[in-house]
Amino acid sequence: MVGRWDQLRFQHGHADQIDDASKVYINRNLKLNTITHMGFDMDHTLAVYTLKAQELAFNLTRDKLVKDFKYPKEVSALEFEDGLVIRGLIIDKKRGNLIKLDTHKYVEVAYHGLTVIPREERKELYNLPGESYRPSSEDYAYLDTLFCLPEACLYVKLVDLLDRLHAEGKLKRELAYQKVSSEVRQCIDGVHRDGSLKSVIIENLPLYIEKDPALPKTLLHFMQGGKRLFLLTNSEYYYTNIIMTYLLNDEVPGYDNWQDYFDFIIVSACKPGFFLNSAELEKLNVDEFGVEIPKEVCPKVYRGGYFKNLEERLGVFGESILYFGDHTFGDILKSKQTCGWRTVMVILELEDEINIFNAKRVDKDNLDMLSSSLTEIREEVSMLEAQITHMRNRKLDYYEDLVDSELEELDQEMRSIRKVIASNEDKATECLKDIKRLERYLDSSYNEMWGCLFKSRRRKSRFGDQVEDFACLYTARITNFSNYPTTKYFRISHDSMAHERHAD
Repeated sequence: MVGRWDQLRFQHGHADQIDDASKVYINRNLKLNTITHMGFDMDHTLAVYTLKAQELAFNLTRDKLVKDFKYPKEVSALEFEDGLVIRGLIIDKKRGNLIKLDTHKYVEVAYHGLTVIPREERKELYNLPGESYRPSSEDYAYLDTLFCLPEACLYVKLVDLLDRLHAEGKLKRELAYQKVSSEVRQCIDGVHRDGSLKSVIIENLPLYIEKDPALPKTLLHFMQGGKRLFLLTNSEYYYTNIIMTYLLNDEVPGYDNWQDYFDFIIVSACKPGFFLNSAELEKLNVDEFGVEIPKEVCPKVYRGGYFKNLEERLGVFGESILYFGDHTFGDILKSKQTCGWRTVMVILELEDEINIFNAKRVDKDNLDMLSSSLTEIREEVSMLEAQITHMRNRKLDYYEDLVDSELEELDQEMRSIRKVIASNEDKATECLKDIKRLERYLDSSYNEMWGCLFKSRRRKSRFGDQVEDFACLYTARITNFSNYPTTKYFRISHDSMAHERHAD
């Protein structure tokens, strides 16, 4: 075994030599040398799907709506649009809206279908004075995984189309946004459940799945560091076998089969239920189509179950396990809250976000300078206004002791100060205009409609807040861990109080 690894040793550079998009980012200190077991989700974690896969899910769901629910023929012409929706958004199913929350639950951006909701209407719907918006009922759906994006893209396009057909008197069916959402959900569940989506993917894996030659080497890198690996996926065994065979088989000498990388394999895990509901692990000897699983593989393959069963079989618990996943709720939050596992969130979009951030760094610096200038102008205006108030009070309180020339002098000084205030107000207005223009430009650099995934204007977005709260580490791809030794101490540089940091 050691001989196989000798040819795969990684050269680890200093952190500042690693490209920003290829780094691992730290929310909480984590010592890799205390981790004995590493678990991996498959879909959108080990297996990275292309945009063609999202387009396929969109098209199959759209066609099923027309066929099964008799949607108007115009629906068949709808097309998938990359970037129309992003992770972290929330569907308001009752109103047909899509909204983006910041870290304080303030709705910064909202669309009805494809139409932006004006500020006053948005505030009336979601941002009542003194209240934060906490959507938690059946009327809302959270876009917490890349699997949600085709469904959300179709929903907003349907809202836009059905509104238009209704206005033109061409819509025969009742216009109920919540019903539309339910039917879209039924159809996309259907194309996943009946195998129609997976069957197309399987027929042309290179079109729908990215094959990264660094993936098998990264898994071996972990094994070389003494880590034991397990797979924990919601996908069925037959599908998992096909995808993982494509990604891992015969990629490294001595590792002919993908199962060689894992000590334990759990399929059809039903996360987040796997972390919440007690259920026995079911031993698998055949896959879902009755095909026998090789005898040398059978002892490590199970279906369903409960995290405690897994921990008992692994012989480790809690913080000795590091789990990699892409779903904020199903993978990261529940494995952390319920099991105490350490977590890594895989966020593919992070690559583009970082590259855009670095490309726009000069503009970001200019925005910070404008904001600082605006603060200085406002502070100067406040000081001058306080000075005028003081002079006015002096004139009124001591007018009997002041000669006429002194009163006139006070008036002249106040007029001069007011001119400075007026000039500063003009400067503040121009500064505000420049800030708004630059903010819109920077937001649109990420996404024309929604801006940055991790930010909402100048505050963290709900998604960014969750990544920071739930994930110990986060990165764009699992293979980024090959840039670090398996004994790496991922450590936040220091904990500082507000008085120790530079003011924003």
